[in-house]
Amino acid sequence: MLKRHGGEKLSVKVDGKRVKQGKWDSHELTGGEKVTVKDGRNVYEKHEVQATTIEPKLKVEGTGAIEYVKTWGVQGRSEVWVGEQSGKTQDRGEVVPATDCVVECASVAPKGNEKYVALTFDEGPSGATKQILQVLKEKGVTATFFLSGDAAEASPATAKAIADAGCEIGSNSYSDDSLKGEDRETVRKQITKGTEAIKSATGVETMLLRAPYAAFDEQSWIDSMDLVSAVVSWNIDSGDWLLNGADEQVSTVLDSMTPGNIVLLTDSDGCAEQTLEALPQIIDGLVADGYKIVTLSDLVKTDTALSKKLTSLTKVSMPKNAVFPQLPEDDDTTE
Repeated sequence: MLKRHGGEKLSVKVDGKRVKQGKWDSHELTGGEKVTVKDGRNVYEKHEVQATTIEPKLKVEGTGAIEYVKTWGVQGRSEVWVGEQSGKTQDRGEVVPATDCVVECASVAPKGNEKYVALTFDEGPSGATKQILQVLKEKGVTATFFLSGDAAEASPATAKAIADAGCEIGSNSYSDDSLKGEDRETVRKQITKGTEAIKSATGVETMLLRAPYAAFDEQSWIDSMDLVSAVVSWNIDSGDWLLNGADEQVSTVLDSMTPGNIVLLTDSDGCAEQTLEALPQIIDGLVADGYKIVTLSDLVKTDTALSKKLTSLTKVSMPKNAVFPQLPEDDDTTE
C-alpha cells in the first residue's frame, strides 16, 4: 500500500550522487555537471507481512535402473501485506519460489559404448556366499552384493568375507518385507536397521539400497531420502529364483546383454545349486563377448554424464536447507 504523499516526486542525481528532495532548492550548479532526473521512489505505509511457506513437490524424471536425488527440495515463501492504517491487503505472490525435489532415474551409458556390466547379488549372505566368492575370485572379477540386514546379523563372518574379497556392498533392507505402502516409521526403521546391521558385520557404511522386490515408490523416497544415496534395481533379471535350470539362466543373461547393464542374481540357499552352476558360464560368456565385469560404482564411472551428477553411489548428505518434499497434487479431476 502506497503511503499518501509519502513518496518523492522525482529522483535527482548530480554527477551520480543523489540529492535529497529537501535540498533541491539549495543545491547550486556551477556548470558542467551531469544531472539525472528519474521517477521518484514510492514509500509504503507501515504494514504487517503475512508469510506462507510454500512446500516443495517431488518430481520423478527419466527412466532407468538407478534412482537418486538430483535436486533437493527447498521451501519457498509467499507474502500478503496488510496496511496498518488503511487495512488494505496486497498479495505479493511468491517472493521466494520453492525449489522442487527431483529424483532422476537413469541407465548407465558407458563412454564410447564400451562393454561394461555389473553383476549384483540380493538377499545374502547365505550358505552359498563363500562358494560364489570363490567363483568370482577364480574368474578374476568382482560384484556388488546387496545384503539383508537380518542375514548379515545371522552370518557376520560370511558378510565380512564379502567385503574382504573386494566386492561392493549395498543394503537389501533389513528383512525381505516390501517397503512400498509402509508408513514412514516402518520404512525408515527397515532401512536404518539394515545399514546398521551391515556396518556391524562388515565394517562398511553404505547408503546404497536395493529395495526388496524393487518396490520403492515416490512416497518411499519422501520418507527416506536422507538415508539413501541411490536406489538401484536391474536391467536384466537372471531368473534364478524361478529355478528353470542353469542353461535357461545363462541364456537369459547373455542373450539380453547390452553395455551398461545391471544383472540381478540371488545369493540364497534356495537358488544356490543353480546359481553356482550358471555363474561361471555367465562370466565366461560375458568375457568371451568382450565385456568387463565391474562393481556398480565402477560401472557408473564409465558414464561421463551420470558420474558428474552422481558423484558417490554409496554416500549422500542432505543439505541443511533442504526439506522433505510433498507428493504433487493429483491433476486428475475426473470422478
